[in-house]
Amino acid sequence: MANPSFLLSSHQWQILLGAAHAELSLHEEEINALNVFPVPDGDTGTNMNLTFTAGIKALHGKSFQTCAEVSKIFAEGLLMGARGNSGVILSQLFRGFSQVDVTAFSVNQFAKAFFEGVQIAYRAVSKPVEGTILSVARDVAQAAQKEARQENADWTSLFAVIVESAKQSLAATPQQLPVLKQAGVVDSGAQGLVYILAGMADAVSRWNKDQASPQYTETDTFNPSKLEQKNFYPAENVENISSDAIHEMVESHGHYGYCTEALIRIEAGDVDRAGESLRHQLLAEGGDSLVLVTSPPYLRMHVHTLHPGQALEVALQFGPLVQIKIENMTEQNAHLHPVEQDSRPHPAAQDSTEEVQNIDQMAIVAAINGEGFRRVYESLGVTVLVGQEPLANPSIEDWSKAIEASGAEQVILLPNHKNVLLSAEQAAQLMTKANKRVSVVPTRTPVHGIAALLAFSPHLGFDENNLAMQRAVSQCRVGMVAKASRDSVYQNREVRAGQFLALLEDELLNVLPDANDALVYLLKELLQPDSELITVYIGSAASTSDLSLLRQQIVALTEIEVEFQEGGQSVFDYFITVE
Repeated sequence: MANPSFLLSSHQWQILLGAAHAELSLHEEEINALNVFPVPDGDTGTNMNLTFTAGIKALHGKSFQTCAEVSKIFAEGLLMGARGNSGVILSQLFRGFSQVDVTAFSVNQFAKAFFEGVQIAYRAVSKPVEGTILSVARDVAQAAQKEARQENADWTSLFAVIVESAKQSLAATPQQLPVLKQAGVVDSGAQGLVYILAGMADAVSRWNKDQASPQYTETDTFNPSKLEQKNFYPAENVENISSDAIHEMVESHGHYGYCTEALIRIEAGDVDRAGESLRHQLLAEGGDSLVLVTSPPYLRMHVHTLHPGQALEVALQFGPLVQIKIENMTEQNAHLHPVEQDSRPHPAAQDSTEEVQNIDQMAIVAAINGEGFRRVYESLGVTVLVGQEPLANPSIEDWSKAIEASGAEQVILLPNHKNVLLSAEQAAQLMTKANKRVSVVPTRTPVHGIAALLAFSPHLGFDENNLAMQRAVSQCRVGMVAKASRDSVYQNREVRAGQFLALLEDELLNVLPDANDALVYLLKELLQPDSELITVYIGSAASTSDLSLLRQQIVALTEIEVEFQEGGQSVFDYFITVE
């Protein structure tokens, strides 16, 4: 057992957090500049730093008697300030420290708290993937627990093991995640975590050399700006580190079907028993890849099924569905053209006894990138959440404030970007606990968001609108044109700086020297015999002088009506959709 006399006080715990923040801040721009995707949309460093900064600010001006108090306030600050997928996961990792009620941490308790955080973070991600910040955190937690059980373990030995295991796990991420291996990089969310742990280790190394336990003088204060900075990785390795690759994770979902998720509020009976009963029923219905997580009074369900309506009907037996998410894995994995579906409300929604709500009792909050899109969304009555520009994703607190400002008891969130999805989901969970009904429709671009808005009806109830909007999003196919900022290999294609990527949803179809040529290429892929309208959303980087030529190119290709709309989005020169 580790020597229990080696305890970390509340003040010393703040010192470690400050050192971690300083190290992460030092490398923010470096992480932002590194990206698997050869387009300058990397914002992992900023998201993680802004998240950590929110936690640090929550500690300022307060006095603490215990580590538990520090951890609780810090975790709350992280959660409300969490931005992007990497920031949300980071906030969940540190929640583990708030679960351990101690006056001062022993090495055993510290290792246990880190392990608890890993469990919480894994539960926050519906489809965890190896080769990311999650798997690195898990490897570190396992190594830390093993070291903490050693008879002579102290803080110096603990952090030596933590840093070494973090480096080894980070180096292994390309072998775990194919997209990283293809690009010859490591995961940048994981790199951000390594910098955080390295900052703590640096602070530990500056403790009195003759002490195995934290020792500070009376003049030591919690001031991150005064902490000495050291690079953890040598400069020659910098180009081999990617930005957040979470949005590139690919998980095998089986051959076909629907990934169906729901957050169920259990209003009567034991949540664990409800979970066991739900498990048996879903498996009997042919469900696969089943995951059930309980957090009384809530039960989160994740299942792969050919009949999502049946799965939701089963779930409804146990309580109201607070959140619903359905993804067509056949379309996602095979990239098939959408099949026309019945536009009537989903059967699971039709069986609901919920009364039809007036539109004034429901609100829609969206994250928007681009002034043109902002005007469109506002004209449709949406409470717009500004702040999804690159390097400024909305935080959980931003979402929560917008939900409150809507004045509605039932709110639907449109994240409009994969890196914004987790913060929206976390905000929905928080506001649900505050007795609001909040759901997330997983829109990936502002164009998907418009498709969802057009499916909204004031004559439908909350659940019916959610299902209708999700169905509309699944049927919406969006082409995207973006300029590569550097040479890279992406989805098995060589990409040179200055070339334009033609992407259909997440699939790279071609790489061309001209933005207009890339858009016309996408148009040919999207056109169908019954197509009636082409809409092009122009980004802030697009050349307005090329628009006249672009219109001529489209007219030469098809007689279908074409509309040009100002989107104002950054990163992508054009979005295109065909109806």
